[in-house]
Amino acid sequence: MNIQLEKMKQKEECERRKRLAEEKHKEWMQKKREEERRERERKQSKEMAEKATRELEKMQLQEKAEVKYKEWLKKKRAEESEKKKREKKAVFSEIIQNSSVSCIGLPKEFCKLPTPLPPN
Repeated sequence: MNIQLEKMKQKEECERRKRLAEEKHKEWMQKKREEERRERERKQSKEMAEKATRELEKMQLQEKAEVKYKEWLKKKRAEESEKKKREKKAVFSEIIQNSSVSCIGLPKEFCKLPTPLPPN
């Protein structure tokens, strides 16, 4: 009887230890899953922040490029305008020279030339 009682106690103790081990294992697995979930969230958050940073940098570069393009275009237009002014001045000078040549033999009243405008 004593032997049976001791075997029963051992069996109960074994079952109790088994349940404790299972509970600890469940807790450990739950903790592990929770840590993995947190890690995934951290990683996702970090990736989103990096993506937002890249997008911001891209937008800033686009704005910078647009400003440079506008400056270049403004400079180009100013150069073209200056070139047209020089061409007009050259044409005007040529007209004046041609008109002074054609005034030979005409009275002075007809050969009065307009004074050229001073350069700006």
